[in-house]
Amino acid sequence: MELRQLKYFLEAARELHFGRAAENLCISQPALTKQINLIEQELGIELFDKTKRLLHKKVELTEAGLFLLKDASRFTEQFDRMLENTKKLGSKAKQINLGFYRLLPKSQVIELTQKVQEWYPDSPIKLVEYNTAEGVQEGLIRDDIALGITHFPLLFPNLSPRYTESNCLKVLLPSKHPLANYKKIKIEQLRNERWIEVQRNLYTLYDEVERRCKTAGFHREPQIVQEVSSTELLVGLVGMGMGVALVSSSLPITGDSVVLKDLTFSDNPTYATFDITHAIVFKKVE
Repeated sequence: MELRQLKYFLEAARELHFGRAAENLCISQPALTKQINLIEQELGIELFDKTKRLLHKKVELTEAGLFLLKDASRFTEQFDRMLENTKKLGSKAKQINLGFYRLLPKSQVIELTQKVQEWYPDSPIKLVEYNTAEGVQEGLIRDDIALGITHFPLLFPNLSPRYTESNCLKVLLPSKHPLANYKKIKIEQLRNERWIEVQRNLYTLYDEVERRCKTAGFHREPQIVQEVSSTELLVGLVGMGMGVALVSSSLPITGDSVVLKDLTFSDNPTYATFDITHAIVFKKVE
């Protein structure tokens, strides 16, 4: 007996009217009658009382039909639940794990997550946080995540960007700083400043920033007065006047205690800005 035939029987048994049952099933009444007859032949019993149907035009189940109705209903309900659970499991399997690194401004995480959701509107997205941008790339290589929000450079040849956007480093100053009214600041103007810096193990652009500062004639490391683990704390400490900081232009700045200023690292236009390319990256299938 096929599951399809069993469902035909159930519909006829519930309606007790072959015409309505056939209409509900979107088949003809003769086709429904034929399938019921095939079930009865296979079982060697009557499921519907043929005498009452022929003489009184009344559809009634036999005792065997009532028994099958009860058990078949339970069976098809379990079968439908199994299918539904399988579909849910399949949907869960389509979940997209999206990695990002801790120092990425949360507004940028949300913006780029929305972009991924536009690409995959039917797939749930699970955010996975890593300490560093390099950690995101390593997560992609291990297949822990399907997509990752990181920044260049990409450390592995089989990683490829699907979407990129450019930011640059700017200088964050207390609003009462002597340079706060300048439109653009040269890096050498900051040589005597105290610095608030993100912990070196979290800030993977640290060495390149130091190289640029040394080229400008000074070394920041002895002047770092505080290391922090979040951009929120960094902004707060700069606002208190403890020092200045270098931050991404994507960092949203609110309040009156700090100002964000353009920063130039060189008179050479090619090296004037410290550009940061953020990307949504995936691992290429080899």
